[in-house]
Amino acid sequence: ESVVTWLCGRALEGPGLIGFEVGEPPARLRKALSLKLRTLAGVGAPSRAHGATQLAVVGPEASARLAVAGQLARALAPEAGLYLVELGKAIGQGTLREELAEAVRGSVLTGAVVAITGFDDLEHPEAAIEATHRAFDALPVPRVWLTRQAEPSSLRVSPAQLVSMGYPSRAQRLETWRLWLGDRPPELALQLAGGFLLSEAQIALAVEEATARSESREPSEEALILAARSQAATGLGTLARPEETKVELEQVVLGAETRTLLDELLAYAQHRDALVAEWGFGDTLSYGLGVTALFVGPPGTGKTLAAGAIAKALGKELYRVDLAQLVSKYIGETEKHLAEVFDAAQQGEVMLLFDETDSLFGKRTEVKSSVDRYANLEVNYLLQRIERFEGVVVLTTNHEKGIDEAFARRIRFRIEFDAPDAEARRRLWRALLPAQVPLAPEVDLDLLAERYELSGGHIKEVALRAASLAKAAGTAVQQQQLLRSAEAEYRKLGKLSLVQRTPRFEDKR
Repeated sequence: ESVVTWLCGRALEGPGLIGFEVGEPPARLRKALSLKLRTLAGVGAPSRAHGATQLAVVGPEASARLAVAGQLARALAPEAGLYLVELGKAIGQGTLREELAEAVRGSVLTGAVVAITGFDDLEHPEAAIEATHRAFDALPVPRVWLTRQAEPSSLRVSPAQLVSMGYPSRAQRLETWRLWLGDRPPELALQLAGGFLLSEAQIALAVEEATARSESREPSEEALILAARSQAATGLGTLARPEETKVELEQVVLGAETRTLLDELLAYAQHRDALVAEWGFGDTLSYGLGVTALFVGPPGTGKTLAAGAIAKALGKELYRVDLAQLVSKYIGETEKHLAEVFDAAQQGEVMLLFDETDSLFGKRTEVKSSVDRYANLEVNYLLQRIERFEGVVVLTTNHEKGIDEAFARRIRFRIEFDAPDAEARRRLWRALLPAQVPLAPEVDLDLLAERYELSGGHIKEVALRAASLAKAAGTAVQQQQLLRSAEAEYRKLGKLSLVQRTPRFEDKR
C-alpha cells in the first residue's frame, strides 16, 4: 500500500514516519554536533556499513536523543525526515517483522533516516538488533541507533560514528532552570540545579508538570521539587535511584567521634575547590580529589541516614546505586554499568551511595579459573574508577572484613557508626516517636532505653509496631505495647532478654 501511495504521487503517512517534528538539540550540544557532522562528511567509506550510513546517539533517557537524530537526519536527508522504530514495543506487540519491513520501504521510497530505539531494556537486545541488521542490510537504509549504553554492542558502529550526550553540568542546569523559572528567586533555581540530575528536556517537563498541578500560574517551590524528583527517578535508568533527603545532620543521633569525622568530611567537600585553587593542592595531586567515604557499623546505626544528611548539607541529590541492576553475569557488562553511573554522577555533580557495598567491593582472590580472573577485573576497575572520581561517593557496610584492602588507600574518610549507648538510645526513642503519637501516662522511654540495647533502625520498628497495636485498639500507646514490641524485636534479632516479664506475659499454667 505504501508503494502504491508513493507511485500515485501522494506523501507517505504512518505512525513511524515522524518527519522532523522532534524538537531542537540542547544548545550545549550544537557546536559538538556541528563538528561531528563535518567529521562524518570527511570519514567517507568507513562511516558506512553495508552501503548505508550508521550512527549511534548515546545518552540518558529524556536527553533529546531523538532531536539529535533529527539534526543528523537533516544533514543526511534534508527533504525526507525520520522514520522511528521502537524495537521493544514492536516485540511486545508481535509486529517486529512488519514494522521493520515498513521502515525499509519508507526509507527507500523517501530517503528518510531510520531511528531505532527501545532495545536497551530488552532481556536479549542482541537478537532484536541482529534482526534489524538482517532487515536493513539488503538495501542502503541509513539508520541512527538511540541508546543509553556508553559502548553499544552489536551496532556495527565505530567510535567516529558515536555522538555522546550525557547530562548537563550543574552550571548548565542552573542556566536552564533560570530560563524556565523566569523572575522567581535565584536561590530556587540554585537549589533545583544542585539537587536533581536532570536533562534540559526533563527540566522543561518538571516545570510543565508543576504548573499543571498548581492552582495558580506560578507553581510553588514544593510542587517544583516534587515534579523534579519525579523526573529524576528516571535519571540513571534502572542503575540508580534518587533518595529523598529530609533529615538535617544535626537531627541524626550519633556518637561524638562519628559526628566529628562527619564534620571533617563536610568541611573537605565544601572547601576542596579552594584547597586546589588557592592553596596549591592541585599541583601536588593530579587526581584523586574526590570525596570518598566508607561508613562502617552494624545495621540500623544511621549510616544511610547520615549519607542523606550529608547530601542535604552539600545541596546535592543523593542517588542510591541498585546493585541488583548494576552487576551483570555477562563479562564486561558490570564495568560498563559502573562507567555509566560514575560518568553521569561526575558530570551531573550528584552524590552516589553504594549500600551494602561489600558485595561489590569484595576481596580479590587467587586466580584458579576464568571466573576468578573476570571477578578480579571488576574489582581492579572499581579501584581505578573510584580513585579518579571527582564527585562525592559514600560506601556503607556492616562487614568491613569482606572489602578488599586496596580500597583503604582510596577511601579518604573511614567513619565508624557504633551501636548507641543508653544516652543515645534515650534520644533515639524521643526522636523516633512522632509528636502526634499519643502516649499513655505510664510510658517510660528511659526504662526502654536502659533495658533494650537496640539501634535506631530497630527502635523505629518497635515504635511503629507498638503504634499500630494502639491504633487497632483505639487507645494511646501503652507501656505494655512498647514492651511487647521490643521483646518481639529482640527475638527477631536472636537476642535473649533477661528482663523479668510482667504478669501479662507469664504462662498461665
